[in-house]
Amino acid sequence: MTAVSFSTIAQPNPRALVLIEVPERVVKKLGAGKRVPVRVNLNGVAYRSTIAVYGGRFYLPARKEICEAARLGPGGRARVSLEVDTAPRTVDVPADLARALSAAKARAAFDAYSFSHRKEFVDWVTSAKRAETRATRIPRVVAHVRAKAGPSPK
Repeated sequence: MTAVSFSTIAQPNPRALVLIEVPERVVKKLGAGKRVPVRVNLNGVAYRSTIAVYGGRFYLPARKEICEAARLGPGGRARVSLEVDTAPRTVDVPADLARALSAAKARAAFDAYSFSHRKEFVDWVTSAKRAETRATRIPRVVAHVRAKAGPSPK
């Protein structure tokens, strides 16, 4: 599938730094339904995402790190290129977290979470600056997975 490109103005959003509204014609041109996994190029910065539908409109979220790299803030001009992403969405689980999940017989439950939830768990563990912090976060992730609680142990 070839890329579909468009330009728009970035909109502020409290859950992501900005939302990029995707024109309906672009979503139709991608030909993969409404909630499409895509490879995004935003002002020259590549990342993977999924087109979301809010109130009948289509949006792409862009986190702070992406926006900083793309030099984009709310109200800024966004040059966007999208391609349907058919590659599997996998998360590299660090060995210490994998061992803890296996020991607690929670790995299957962890793997049943969506890609974004698994990524959030892993990012939370790996973002710890100190080994002690990481060591306290791992059991919290395991406890949340075993309890089938929401996606974030924070």
